[in-house]
Amino acid sequence: MSHVAAVSNCRNIRPFDATASPSDVKALQFTCRCFGIGENQFAYTLERIRKHSKDVDGVLPKKFSRMMLQRAKKGASKLNEMLITLGRESLYDSIRRHDGKPLFSFTSAVSERLVFTLLDFYRKLSPHTRFGQTLDREALWVLVEYMFAPTAFCILARNWQRGLGTEFQGDLCWYLPTTAADGEKLNPVQRVLDSWLRVAGFRTAYGIGKEMDDSDLRGEVDRWLRGEVVPSLLRLHHLVKRFATRVRWLDDPDNWYARFTLACAMQGLSNAMDDYFGPLAPNPSLALADTFRRIEKERIVRDHDKVLWGDQTFFATRLLQLKLQEDGKWDSQVLRHIQKQKPRKLRLRASAEEDEKARREFEWKTNPGNLLIELLKKQSASRPRISLEEYIFELGVAELHRLLVAKGADGQRRPPASLDGV
Repeated sequence: MSHVAAVSNCRNIRPFDATASPSDVKALQFTCRCFGIGENQFAYTLERIRKHSKDVDGVLPKKFSRMMLQRAKKGASKLNEMLITLGRESLYDSIRRHDGKPLFSFTSAVSERLVFTLLDFYRKLSPHTRFGQTLDREALWVLVEYMFAPTAFCILARNWQRGLGTEFQGDLCWYLPTTAADGEKLNPVQRVLDSWLRVAGFRTAYGIGKEMDDSDLRGEVDRWLRGEVVPSLLRLHHLVKRFATRVRWLDDPDNWYARFTLACAMQGLSNAMDDYFGPLAPNPSLALADTFRRIEKERIVRDHDKVLWGDQTFFATRLLQLKLQEDGKWDSQVLRHIQKQKPRKLRLRASAEEDEKARREFEWKTNPGNLLIELLKKQSASRPRISLEEYIFELGVAELHRLLVAKGADGQRRPPASLDGV
């Protein structure tokens, strides 16, 4: 049995107990907290939906209550879908609107893609995963390291050229915690604030205070820059508004509203990671940049149609490639086909079109990503009822299962399992 075929038998793996994993509502509520969305925003969103929708009586409650959220988190309420709708609408408002008006910003578009892709990913993953009898830190860390972080890397990598400087560029991405030259940790809000100051023409917080003749503001911004105080999103947006004219030479204020919104959310996420995963490693949030650096060095293959680098497939592509390389099968199953390829001989008076066609054909046949896709297509032929993307997703889930078992993070301490034995 080929290695890829062995992985494809993931549907035969003993199914995970999905009830042991956090519910969709809990995951959504956590994401909302990162964006500073609380019960008041849920209530406002419900009121807005009811105001602009017809025939909602009997479908949506007239008012939002905390009890709805508590019942939904326990999985005992029929209001789950309604609360998920409210949460997603509230997130959309925070990401794509400012002061109730549409936010025309590429950064907000990337933020929306990140947030909703990962939420949908978790919802899709839930039936496939088990954390044991309780939510296991090690199991969740495996998902962060091998599924969620790589997926975020993929989305940012496809958009890095549209960002400002290194805004979306790998481990240099502004929205990742990092370590400064002096060893101090720099959080996302500090990084974005420093970039905003430079664009606005201020070398330090002193320039702001001097221009506004406000020493209190200077001291406040200085504390934000040093990370001593985490400013509220409202204060940051107010700062952007006050100095809107100073950044227009390079960018619209809308983009800075969106950048600070994402930075605050990522800082909330990194703080939560450090609190929750602290027992596993110091400063776990710094591992996000480490993961991005590692992925860049791994040179994950991509095909001409970019199927392998899709939102739902990249994590699986990476896991499959790394496992094949680890088992010494990458050369025999993929690269050996490249070595057999030779440029097609052209007739003496071949036209420019024929020459270009031959070049493209040779380029396609020597791309390992295309060869991997062809191999996966052959293996997925026995599963005609699912798409190729869905098939690749299942391969990734199977490999995640193997990693959970190998790391003893699935609730049962067992020796590592071989994929060939699945």
